[in-house]
Amino acid sequence: MAKKSSTARNASKKAMQKKAARKKALAKKGSGPSRDNSAFGFNGMDMSGMGMSGMGMPNFGSMGAGDMDSFFAQMEQANAWAQRQRELKAPRNKARFAQNAQANEGVNYFLVKVSYTKASSPVWRRLVISADAPVSVLHSEIQDAFDWDNDHMSCFCWDTACQDDFSVTVDNPWTFVPNPKVREVLREGAKIGYNYNFFHDMIHVIEVEKAMVEINDYDPNLQMEQGEPPEMPGTAILMPLPLGH
Repeated sequence: MAKKSSTARNASKKAMQKKAARKKALAKKGSGPSRDNSAFGFNGMDMSGMGMSGMGMPNFGSMGAGDMDSFFAQMEQANAWAQRQRELKAPRNKARFAQNAQANEGVNYFLVKVSYTKASSPVWRRLVISADAPVSVLHSEIQDAFDWDNDHMSCFCWDTACQDDFSVTVDNPWTFVPNPKVREVLREGAKIGYNYNFFHDMIHVIEVEKAMVEINDYDPNLQMEQGEPPEMPGTAILMPLPLGH
């Protein structure tokens, strides 16, 4: 095999030095994003230099090759950080799942009111969901009720501001990890959050109005919906899927 020319060796050396410098620069950026509710993991990261601010879409058209490398390196770093946070929260979430399941013994259905927080006027839907359905089914019911497209990642959160997630989509927009049963996350009188499309933080508040034994154990004259959802914000470019959670 012929030896590499001096020019080729120098080019290879420079490329390796550039890669090492980029890793070193990324390591100085800190321990991770300021929030952890996104499967993409770059909430709160400063990407203004690459045509992206906060959760906005990156302007790939104005990004050079170096910016692209930096963007995806930061996303990979943030994904790893977000995965670590979920691993740390897993024992607490598991205990909370068990507590809710115990409190819901004998409960077969929940009547929930799902409110979309980004509308200029009240937009909400009431849903009846089986206590034994996984949260992925609740996700599908919300998508259908609001006529969303189910083509972006989502998460369920213990809080209504969706800062503290407990179930997040991975690989595709309908596979949740973990995927606990509804009885493990809901309880009569409780409120949790649901965030769809992390680029636009389309947050919904899920309020549990009634825990029921029978599926029709609520007032049949109850209003089941109000308002029309606004047009879903456009997303020019679909981002690469998360690296894992």
